[in-house]
Amino acid sequence: MNKLGQITLREAGTEDAVVLLRLLRAAFGEYEGVLDPPSGAHNETIDTVRRKLAGGAAVVATVADEPVGFAFYESADDLLYF
Repeated sequence: MNKLGQITLREAGTEDAVVLLRLLRAAFGEYEGVLDPPSGAHNETIDTVRRKLAGGAAVVATVADEPVGFAFYESADDLLYF
């Protein structure tokens, strides 16, 4: 067990779109106006997150049932893209 506690992974559903957007904005917030070129993360909306979930999938990492991270993924041929 790490200092954060037990990390659990679960498949994200469309009902998680708000949580994923919140995590995405928190993860990239400190880089707004810093990266060149700028990250596309700042342009994400609930609709774009839902479209990503519809076209692929995401996994959510939780600690004590609290979402702490996630990754979008999509399979193509014999590859898995994160």
